Amino acid sequence: MKIKILPSSFGNAKNCQYVTTYLIDNTVAIDAGCLGLYGGPDTQRRVSHVFVTHSHADHVGTLPMFIETVCAGRSEPVTVFGHSDTLHALATDLFNDRLWPDYGRFSSNERPNVQFEPIEAENTVSVGDLRITPVLVNHSVTTFGYIVHNGICAVVLGGDSGPTDRIWELAAQHADLRAAFIETSFPDELAGLAERSGHLTPALLREEIEKLPRGTAVLVTHIKPAYRERIVEQVKMLDHPRVTIGVADRTYDF
Repeated sequence: MKIKILPSSFGNAKNCQYVTTYLIDNTVAIDAGCLGLYGGPDTQRRVSHVFVTHSHADHVGTLPMFIETVCAGRSEPVTVFGHSDTLHALATDLFNDRLWPDYGRFSSNERPNVQFEPIEAENTVSVGDLRITPVLVNHSVTTFGYIVHNGICAVVLGGDSGPTDRIWELAAQHADLRAAFIETSFPDELAGLAERSGHLTPALLREEIEKLPRGTAVLVTHIKPAYRERIVEQVKMLDHPRVTIGVADRTYDF
């Protein structure tokens, strides 16, 4: 399984993660924060399925541009999966003919442009060789993390979340669990803000790591750019052999 953290900044700030998208095997996306800005139209058309963790703008911001780009050259619709709360927010707050056109109106029964598919927690969705299981995590709005399995190994893409348990319980059931991508948005001195907004700090990250099976690699992602240097410093101070900082535009092979 190949997972790329798509880049969302350039130049000297290329490792800053302003928005979030993970690309799995070049064909399945988790979130669309920067998906619509990645590569050219042919690259984007390889992506047929988008799994959205939640409705916040840094995770869905370029979804409209992505759909517009790929629908121009596809015979099959793009499918966007998410919790019913998330899809409702997309319909009312994004694809509402004010912020962006309602693509559903432009579809026909014979050739829809996009399909929005609600999924339920812990009900696995199969896409090609991938089995993707949504699990509710602890954030300020309804949010999924995803356990992705390809028949060989499993990886967790944790989504925005404060301290949580269920996704780690389910992930631990996979003897072939290889890695977990875990957000760490705020430094330890902003623990109160992290708690109120449903995010992690490096100290809270350490507690989450202890919930994972030994040997599971941990990649730290979703680091708020304004606090990046401090967060990276504090993560390194954990001195944990399994923890590394996720690097944008790098493909991780599991």
